[in-house]
Amino acid sequence: MNRGSVSVLLGGMLLSVCMILFNILGWGGKEKEKESEKPKKEYYVNLPDTLTITEGEVTVVKFTCGPELCVDSVIWRGKEVEYFNKDTTYFFFIGCQAGVKDSIESYTIWIQGFGFSGYVRTEKNDTFIVRAKGVSDYEYERNRYLDSLEKINFSFTPISSPMFTDFFIMPLVEYKTTSPYGVIRKIFPDGSKRYHSGIDIAALISGTKGVHVLSVNDGIVVATGFDPVYSGNFVIIDHGGGIVSSYSHLEKILVEKGELVLRGETIGIMGQTGNAEGIHLHFSLRVNMQLVDMEWFVENQKSLFGFMIKSKARYWERIDLFIKRPHLAFFYYIDCVIKYYNNVSKYRKKY
Repeated sequence: MNRGSVSVLLGGMLLSVCMILFNILGWGGKEKEKESEKPKKEYYVNLPDTLTITEGEVTVVKFTCGPELCVDSVIWRGKEVEYFNKDTTYFFFIGCQAGVKDSIESYTIWIQGFGFSGYVRTEKNDTFIVRAKGVSDYEYERNRYLDSLEKINFSFTPISSPMFTDFFIMPLVEYKTTSPYGVIRKIFPDGSKRYHSGIDIAALISGTKGVHVLSVNDGIVVATGFDPVYSGNFVIIDHGGGIVSSYSHLEKILVEKGELVLRGETIGIMGQTGNAEGIHLHFSLRVNMQLVDMEWFVENQKSLFGFMIKSKARYWERIDLFIKRPHLAFFYYIDCVIKYYNNVSKYRKKY
């Protein structure tokens, strides 16, 4: 055997030994193991089946998407609506205003430039009361003007995340409904109808003065003012999550724009200002800019968003709100302390 053959043989043996050691020690699989250890990116969007909603009512749309995805916006009836999330589960409210036809409408969820459509079946409410009469062209134009005033009052930047940690209440402790939601009040020359956009409620004894009007839940006062044509003295409160309440015909306003108010806090005194017949409160509730029936909302809210309400409200969970509006945090906790000591003093006096 010549010297060259020996060198080749030794080289082959050395290479074989190296390969055996390489496999035994597992050096060759480390990179593959590292690659397999990397978490796989999840890209998915799960929308609910077609939902059904009736005039004046509200539903909650719940959808999920992968943690790698970012929701850009949600569009309903051509307008961007407020949404909120818990981890990879997203929620938004859809309201159905009086005056719709039986149809199937779509909403669009935009995620990183891609649109995903879901569907809602809207149905007419046959229980609405008709108290209508024909009106003139002048009255038609006047009502268009009133609608434009309402749009001006509602020109503010909404709060995305819900501020409330408890269920909604009615704005009066004791009341009677003098005109319910959805009453057909006027029929215009073109055949269109004007529905009562809210509810009219009054004290149990007609004409009672000095009745306190309460905030239906925690929120921020986004507008106050006087409208001589229709609303009189009014207050508008944003409760977050696309839910906004408004209070009209007040005798006196007791809050200011930008103020944080709590559930059950007095915001004004019921009155007869503006276009009002008798002392009463015209109350309206908007869910993502759709006027809905407050009485139906209060009765059905547990099934709508009961999963969001805890037995004991933990106010520190609102830190995301206070980061955006740090000046509110100080006043909010001062309010909590004052209310706590007021309640304690009332309790001691009573017992």
